[in-house]
Amino acid sequence: AALSFFPFFFLRRKKNGLALTQSDNLCRQISLNHPSHKEPAGMKKTNPKKILNAVMEALCPDACVGCGEPLGRAGDRVFCPACRKKYLNEISAPCPSCGKSYDLCECRPKNFLPDGYAYFLPYDKADGVTRKALLCCKNRRVKPLFTELAGMMLETAKKRGYYDGTELVTYVPRSAAKAVKRGIDQAEELAREFCRQSGAEFAQLIRHAAYTAEQKLAGVSDRSLNAKKSYVPAVSPDRIAGRRIILIDDIVTTGATVNVCTELLRDAGAAEVICLSAARSIKPSLREGAE
Repeated sequence: AALSFFPFFFLRRKKNGLALTQSDNLCRQISLNHPSHKEPAGMKKTNPKKILNAVMEALCPDACVGCGEPLGRAGDRVFCPACRKKYLNEISAPCPSCGKSYDLCECRPKNFLPDGYAYFLPYDKADGVTRKALLCCKNRRVKPLFTELAGMMLETAKKRGYYDGTELVTYVPRSAAKAVKRGIDQAEELAREFCRQSGAEFAQLIRHAAYTAEQKLAGVSDRSLNAKKSYVPAVSPDRIAGRRIILIDDIVTTGATVNVCTELLRDAGAAEVICLSAARSIKPSLREGAE
């Protein structure tokens, strides 16, 4: 093999009137990639990532998560102007139970166990823009949407006094089968983006261990039973003991899943468990798409 390679390595080629061997070409490539190499004056260095992004934007432009209309390359990357206006109208409406704005609302599901809870979006059966955005999170990795929701979550947590930078952030995990099927775990995406923006420490403290019927198809009592079968600790108690934990989920409906996760964290020694969700079902009845 060495003998057959030898002649080709030193094969001479004509390039720009010069005789170059394969070894010369190799040395030239190495020198071009060296940090000390400088391009000739006036020559712009191409950025492959920028070229790829431009091609992808041309082939697959961002679409409004509310109506599906293509969005421009600049400006709002989540909603079109019409859907953004509807979205702002929906989230600015007061909570029908307490009359406060949703980010200051203290309503929670019955027998909810976390020490603190905050959310900022209403989840309703009505076919509104907010509902479409939340359902989009469950099925697609729309980075600008997760960035916006995590930013609002962080702002709400600070406003309610639930975040000071010392917390350990985790999330309510999706089943492995559903995460593979949909290609995303929306609560994990929210938690990671929350930590990226805040600088908080991220850890997966709970894992989904067993397959059960979908929560959205179960009754109130069955939801609690399903959740108890589904979740187990993912780390040793030493990782949790004495820590203030922020538990992130996308939507809270009956609170059964969050209650089970809260109990697991407390049993492992958590000093305090704060639940943050993007949305809460504004009525105790079950809603399509909520887990």
